[in-house]
Amino acid sequence: HGVTYTASTNTATWVGTNAAGCDSTVTLNLTIQNLSTAPTSITSSVAFALAGTNFTLSVNGGSLGTDATWKWYTASCGGTLIGTGASISVSQNVNTTYYVRAEGTCNTTDCASITVNSFCGATGITSSAGTTAICAGSPVTLTVIGSLSPGAQWRWDDECDNDDDDHDCSYNTSSTFTVSPNSTTTYYVRSVGGTCGLTACVPITVNVIAKPATPGTISGSASVCPSTSVTYTIAAVAGATSYTWTAPTNATFVSAQGGTSMTVAYASAFTSGTLKVKANNCSGSSSDKSLSITKQAAPSTPASITGSASVCPSTSVTYTIAAVTNATSYTWTAPVNATLASAQGGTSMTINYSSTFVSGTLSVKATGCGGISAAKTLAVSKSAVPSTPGTISGASPVCAGSTQTYSICAVTSASNYTWTLPTGMSFAAGTTTNGTSVQVVLSNTFASGTISVKANNICGVSSSVRTKSITGKALPAQPSAISGATTLCNGSILNAYSVTAASGFTFNWTVPTGAIITAGQGTNSIKVTWGTTSGTVSVTKINSCGVSAPSTKAVTSVGCRTSEEELAEETSIERAVSTDLRVYPNPTAGNATVVFGSEVGGKYTINVLNALGQVVYSKAASSITGENTHAIDISELSSGLYFINLLEESGMRSLRLVKK
Repeated sequence: HGVTYTASTNTATWVGTNAAGCDSTVTLNLTIQNLSTAPTSITSSVAFALAGTNFTLSVNGGSLGTDATWKWYTASCGGTLIGTGASISVSQNVNTTYYVRAEGTCNTTDCASITVNSFCGATGITSSAGTTAICAGSPVTLTVIGSLSPGAQWRWDDECDNDDDDHDCSYNTSSTFTVSPNSTTTYYVRSVGGTCGLTACVPITVNVIAKPATPGTISGSASVCPSTSVTYTIAAVAGATSYTWTAPTNATFVSAQGGTSMTVAYASAFTSGTLKVKANNCSGSSSDKSLSITKQAAPSTPASITGSASVCPSTSVTYTIAAVTNATSYTWTAPVNATLASAQGGTSMTINYSSTFVSGTLSVKATGCGGISAAKTLAVSKSAVPSTPGTISGASPVCAGSTQTYSICAVTSASNYTWTLPTGMSFAAGTTTNGTSVQVVLSNTFASGTISVKANNICGVSSSVRTKSITGKALPAQPSAISGATTLCNGSILNAYSVTAASGFTFNWTVPTGAIITAGQGTNSIKVTWGTTSGTVSVTKINSCGVSAPSTKAVTSVGCRTSEEELAEETSIERAVSTDLRVYPNPTAGNATVVFGSEVGGKYTINVLNALGQVVYSKAASSITGENTHAIDISELSSGLYFINLLEESGMRSLRLVKK
């Protein structure tokens, strides 16, 4: 009835009508059986089969249909049945081809096949030592894994070749072979002869413990005293299990052999010899490490004696020396009218000087097992009265509130110095106040005073006083009020501002953005070309002590007469005076003529400046007495306001020019 089924079912029904007009139900019980698909390949658990040794074959790919089973054959596909299932265990003595296919209710598939070759010869070697290194010469049993064909032998060698002359090779049919290597060696085994012929080599390496390396440096004194004992050590040597020491002549060991440390007793007759040590393990001994030992030499003369050579009577002074090589004690000798206050033997000694001490010599000798050194001496004398210090170096006059340094040269026999400061002067924090140099701080109101210094010796006796007069210099006072206009036309030039002059000071002026100081910076009076921005004119007064508070003046920038008004004024007023400066046409598109009068003639320069005060045109020439004309060309300049300055020996005249 047009229904297609793809899976087994027993529930499919159809309902119709019988001849009597009643329902008639039909049920379909359907079973659909599956085809098997052929395997794609067979996998073997071994590449080569050892005779009589089981290995596994497994099916790859394919599928089993209804009631199907994998069946294995030899000889041919469907030949001799040897097993069923997805994998089987087999063994063989000869090369064999195996087949497998699916066989079931619906179908029998094609076979997949694999040929497994039987193996002759070795597949591996085991060692009775395993992976553990052995001592040199120890026997090790090697066991071959594999099989021999009839008539074959195992060939053992330390190289994989067939040369029996240059190697210690051996033939046998036993699976074991005993070796006793003295160093790490790789051995090879292969099957020779028989039906298999010459097979591939199989290697195994037997590791042998190497002899230990020579010990490193022997630590311990190489210069010794007879009738004493000295301990020597070495660093442990890798792989060593014990150590053997050899004593020098006229010396014996106090410690037991075997360790990395040894104590050596030197006899009274010892003069020189060699101490040796070597490292041992089961594979042998290293070469000797040696240390040359000699009888200790007499100590050298001590170096300089540290301590005061100028002393006060009835006082105590401590002296020291550096330790001397090979010295075990030291012997001090005091000067005349002085005594030793410390125990003998050390590198330090305190000397008590009596009230009658004038001068003498302190000495010290070093003593060791090799003898006694020559004496080191120090001439000591009663401290003299120090002389008056020399000139005090340092600035004057100086700025109030500043920090200054004053110093003198060192005075012979002086141990320290006493400085005295005037009112308004104090020692700087952290400064040393009893040396040849002091750092002082002046108060902000310091005007003048005298600094003094005297030299003192260790006995407390002082020299005469050295003095120096110091003059203070105050910070600059604020400049006077600024004189000058408080309202200016935009772009006006030659505006003057000034303060009261002051000798010894420079003046620093600042003007608003757009304004330019054209003359006078550094002095008490300046000339300014104004811009278009209102602002503040400021000035400070400066000297070597610093900068004063500023004086300021607020200036308002305003718009003034137009260029046309200027031109009208020039026409109505300036042209009436033969010595005036004028220009036409004004405004101009580029070319203009400057007219000016000159009473005596001479050199002149015409400069054209932009609104920033920058010179954009300049020309120098000679004038004549009376009226002069000078043509200018500013056609390359952008439109705007410009200034014409006429510079003559008698001064400068200016006017404005408008560029269209």
